[in-house]
Amino acid sequence: SGLIERAHGGTADLAGFDEDHQLALDLVLEQQLLDIADGKPPGNKVTARSLSARQTQALKAALARQGSIADLLRAELVD
Repeated sequence: SGLIERAHGGTADLAGFDEDHQLALDLVLEQQLLDIADGKPPGNKVTARSLSARQTQALKAALARQGSIADLLRAELVD
């Protein structure tokens, strides 16, 4: 991520945001494949009941971390 290269924020936090983004993309893609297999048009919503316990836990943790993105963006805009 560009913020990692510019060293804004904790490197571990920024790497975590990248992982969170990858998780979201993976979950949406998996859902789209399920939708297509069911004859439905693919969308961008994920059905919670299709998630494994591990995926649900990872998604909850990712969503909990999203509050600090606004702080990082503010810091980036000020610099």
